Amino acid sequence: MTVTLLIHGVPETPAIWHELAPRLPGDVRALQLPGFGCGLPDGFTATMDEYREWLVAAIESIDEPVDVVGHDWGGILVAGVALDPPANLRSWTTDAIGAVFEKFTWHDLAMIWRTPEAGEAFWADLLADRAAAAEVLTSFSLTLDHAQQLIEHVDDTMIDAILRLYRSSDGLGSGWLASGRLPKPGLVVVAADDALGDVELTTMMAQRTGAELAVLDHGGHFWPIENPEGGADAIASFHASLA
Repeated sequence: MTVTLLIHGVPETPAIWHELAPRLPGDVRALQLPGFGCGLPDGFTATMDEYREWLVAAIESIDEPVDVVGHDWGGILVAGVALDPPANLRSWTTDAIGAVFEKFTWHDLAMIWRTPEAGEAFWADLLADRAAAAEVLTSFSLTLDHAQQLIEHVDDTMIDAILRLYRSSDGLGSGWLASGRLPKPGLVVVAADDALGDVELTTMMAQRTGAELAVLDHGGHFWPIENPEGGADAIASFHASLA
């Protein structure tokens, strides 16, 4: 039996998948990135390469074929794994394929997090007024309830992991680069109202990597909780096509 692994993003926990996961058939497991609602293992410095190695190890620890699905930074990690996949990876799904484009650039918020002192100040302000922070997240088309759920999990360990992760990401678009078709079947998901997305770039990168493309007709950046039905339908249909 194939196992489906769901990989969350930033600043998230596996809770982002709670409405989507039950809509997928079979053995579905939502993994928790180290530092995101849990502690960091000894010696783990929360770099982009370490998180990719962690995900590869998680996939290889399963004695079954694996379909891996990633959202946001989880999607970036999935794209990184898809460049050089483990033997038991059957397929990959990501909403962040643009991260392995040679002209990849970060959005404005990410640039703040990548900047020493500015990133720390941003998160200190957020923790000082979580209600206001939740209101800000509603600009990404989240409901206030979903935004509050997202913010409540943020703590000092997560913030440290986020800042280290973003500041270690210089290899995107260079070391992590998709210059052609990828070895395993893939699905690229894009939500129509994703304020951080680029439909044109995503479509081009889906074609370049040989992946299928699923455009969700509603929902924004946090589509796993904004449009779990559409996301699950797209993922399940793709997985069924591989059987």
